[in-house]
Amino acid sequence: MHSKTRRDYKKFFVAIFPATITLIPLAVSSTLATTSVTAIPDTTVTMSASFSLDNNQAENQSNYPFYYLSDLNLAGNQAIDFLNGITEEYIDPHGGAGYSRNREKIFGSAWKDTDKNGCDTRNDILRRDLTSIDLDKNQTGLQSIGHGKGVKTCPNATVYTGILQDPYTNTSINFMRGKNTSKAVQIDHVVPLAYAYIFGGWKLAKNGEKRVLEQFANDPLNLLAVDGESNQSKGAQGPSQWTPPVTDTDTQCRYALRFSAVIEKYYPYGISVSSADKQFLINTITQTCLNTPTSPTNSTQNTDDNVFYDTEKPLGLFRIWFRLKINFQSWISF
Repeated sequence: MHSKTRRDYKKFFVAIFPATITLIPLAVSSTLATTSVTAIPDTTVTMSASFSLDNNQAENQSNYPFYYLSDLNLAGNQAIDFLNGITEEYIDPHGGAGYSRNREKIFGSAWKDTDKNGCDTRNDILRRDLTSIDLDKNQTGLQSIGHGKGVKTCPNATVYTGILQDPYTNTSINFMRGKNTSKAVQIDHVVPLAYAYIFGGWKLAKNGEKRVLEQFANDPLNLLAVDGESNQSKGAQGPSQWTPPVTDTDTQCRYALRFSAVIEKYYPYGISVSSADKQFLINTITQTCLNTPTSPTNSTQNTDDNVFYDTEKPLGLFRIWFRLKINFQSWISF
């Protein structure tokens, strides 16, 4: 190439490079803007155990993720479509041996304040799922703010007492914070951490994707305040091995939908289900969600606070980068 031609190319790239750098953030912003068109409105980001929308937000439900839908037929069909599209199990070749020794290293410290709202995840979920809550044990009556007197990890919103309408047993449980009483109400990972590790989390840990794993461990979609004994009996079992002890169709439908919803959200990152659980979920949703009348919401969560945010947002830019990374790695290894 002649020197003059090289100089011309050099001038050309020098001229367009700043513009290219300027356009990249705009392109990312454009992508985020496009994907946010179907995002859940702010008033629905406080997750409900019943996945239902407020009445004035029930229009155009097909635009919403299926775990928000009050129409169980529509939600069930969307969940089944997703499950049928799962092609990878991502099974840990070592059978999850690395999890038991490194739980905190893999998923982060328990109940980490990943949304940076000044309160640990456990208290966030208790506030969401319990009613008649008291946030200040030092003042009479039910206090809606802790006045800075709560535990260090949640000074203004530590839940001291409350009532749980348990989604697994359909019983009412009185919660009282204390060394010997707190265990009556526990926070369940709908998709257990050990299970998630075996079906894909191990590879994320191997690749250093701790932010995804921490988000998974503290994602309100994957968390429910439940009866302590039920949570203990469940352990790390998948849905083909454990489902809520109450066998009515509504309870079984909603549990299967929520388990499926968590997998749908994190499958793009590499967390999946076993083939047995995939088929069990499809069968359960078909038998309990489809062709059934929509039942009224049984959610007891508090919707008058603003501490719960759309858990998609903290991973927005990261998700784009991560997908590009995976696609690029797949391309160069082809």
